[in-house]
Formats: sequence, C-alpha cells, structure tokens
Amino acid sequence: MSDEERRDAEKTLEERISDQLRYDMAVRLVGMPTGGYNIVAYNRRTRDEVRGLCDPSFVAFQAAYYTYQTGWKSRALHIWIAPREEGWSIRTEGSRQAKDFGVASSGRLGALLGVVNVKGFRKELEKHFVRLTPSGTAIRALPVEAGGQTQ
Repeated sequence: MSDEERRDAEKTLEERISDQLRYDMAVRLVGMPTGGYNIVAYNRRTRDEVRGLCDPSFVAFQAAYYTYQTGWKSRALHIWIAPREEGWSIRTEGSRQAKDFGVASSGRLGALLGVVNVKGFRKELEKHFVRLTPSGTAIRALPVEAGGQTQ
C-alpha cells in the first residue's frame, strides 16, 4: 500500500467514525514489521465531553464494513478510549466474523438486505475483544501525537 493509499484509508475511516458515530477519534494505519497493518483509533477528547464517549464495538463495526470494501486487510484494530491508558484490541478478522454473524442472525430477509442483528453481532464480537493496557506491547503502535487532547 502506498503512502497516499494509507492516508486515504486513514481519512476514510476517520470520516466514517466521525460522521456515522459522532465520535472524535483519529485513525492511523501502523505498519507491522512482519508486513500488513494495524488500525489504531484513538479518542481525541476526554470522557467529560459527549464526543469523547465512544463504544469500541461501534468502532469495530465501522472497521469491519470498511475493510470488507478494501483490497487489503489489517491484522488488528486497537481502539483507545483514553490514549495510552485504556483501550481494546480485536483482530479485524474477528470484527468481520462478528459482522457476518450479525447479518446471518437477522434472518433470511435481513441477510438479503444486509441488516445486522446487533445482539448477534455483539455476542460474537465479545469472543474476540482483548483489553489493552499501558504496559502491553500494543501501546508502542499508538502514534506519538495521541495524547488525549483535542487536535
């Protein structure tokens, strides 16, 4: 993936999260030493602001839909509710599996229309989420400018 394609993917995901979920999160694609990318989404606001309240499952839902539409697949999605303090990780494959399960759980007509059964999606998603901690290795993937301040 070229630098321009990477920036376009970051911008598209950021815009989807901002527009459809009304969260204020930055998104970065972080290259992995073994190839591929992790998607890192981090809150730019604190919890005492409405746009600083975010649900990682909704962010995973947006990432699942977006990565389905792309020619590349990321390895993991890291969602930092409070950058470098509190976050969640999920394999992006796990978020896509949860989306598929949610669609399948919506019944034949729902599946035909692409409707997602939220309960089915969330139950499947719960199997894949892992808590991120400041001492975990995943913290190194967080961009330096992520400091929890509005940018």
